Amino acid sequence: MIRRRWPAVLALSLLLPFAGCGDTPAVGELHPLTGTVHRQGRPASRGGIIFTPISGTSGGWVFDASVNADGTFAARTSRLGESPIVFRPGIRVGAYRVTYHPTSDGSKMGLDVDLPDPITVEVKDNHVDLTLPDEMPKGMGAPRDDAPAAANIK
Repeated sequence: MIRRRWPAVLALSLLLPFAGCGDTPAVGELHPLTGTVHRQGRPASRGGIIFTPISGTSGGWVFDASVNADGTFAARTSRLGESPIVFRPGIRVGAYRVTYHPTSDGSKMGLDVDLPDPITVEVKDNHVDLTLPDEMPKGMGAPRDDAPAAANIK
């Protein structure tokens, strides 16, 4: 009896690692989105951007970008829960809300800025200039007690 079941057990054990892999839909075609983030007429230095689809859902995909020291960025797409994380250049066609978050040491909350104007990604090379408000949120929290004073970001 045990001999008759071993092929089924073997087949099941080989398929088990793939269980649940079909939950996230395919990302679809991605299109380049680059740009520059400005604040007070100058490029913003560092930080990150989250692009949130206005209609529909992200379907388990994250659309974001890291802001470089010169204020430039290139959007990328990754899948929630993917390990290791694979960043794919570009994002899907559609309209997005844009949220900028400055570099932080983690001691403060509420530093994110939701930009008032959405962006639209089309089937082409897309470029946008994003302008941050002159007054950025101060956030809530206290300086970290485990970081040197010079490392605390204001």
